[in-house]
Amino acid sequence: MYKLRFTDHYDYPIDVVFTTYRDKQPEYTKFVPNLRKVVVLKREERSEHEVYQNVEWHGFGQIPAAVRAILHPHMIKWKDEQLWDTRAMTEKWKIEPYFFKEFVKCEGTWSFFPEGENRTRVELDGFFSVNITHFPGVPKIIYQAAGSIIEKFIGHYVKPNLIANSKGIKKFFEEELKKKGNK
Repeated sequence: MYKLRFTDHYDYPIDVVFTTYRDKQPEYTKFVPNLRKVVVLKREERSEHEVYQNVEWHGFGQIPAAVRAILHPHMIKWKDEQLWDTRAMTEKWKIEPYFFKEFVKCEGTWSFFPEGENRTRVELDGFFSVNITHFPGVPKIIYQAAGSIIEKFIGHYVKPNLIANSKGIKKFFEEELKKKGNK
């Protein structure tokens, strides 16, 4: 299991950061490398304080030679079930890949904290694991090794991708400020 932990700070009020994370995913991800597109498949207001979203992410990246026979570029996409809570200022999420979903588990929580009037701290706490219990037509020693390689491969990219996502959000904020300044 690979633990996912990340903290970043934004020089914007908590409500702006929270709603940007929740409502602007397709817009801010254009500033994030390794993402081709993001599509909100479903959005449902469950209560005054809760919003459920089902979001589809399409990524890309280098695939290690050891797993290229199993994992192909078109397979780097996943569904992200999100439950946003404005009272707790959290997003509970669960990611399910479209391919090999029976082998992958990935979930966690984003938490948003005010740090003064115009500053917000955002923290991620989650995990990612790959457990290949069978793979038809492939010897056990190969698929077990592949599971470990895939977990390490994706784990290696998690922190840089979280940083890139955060930078993308900050770039989005900059672009929005430029637009407002030009009006």
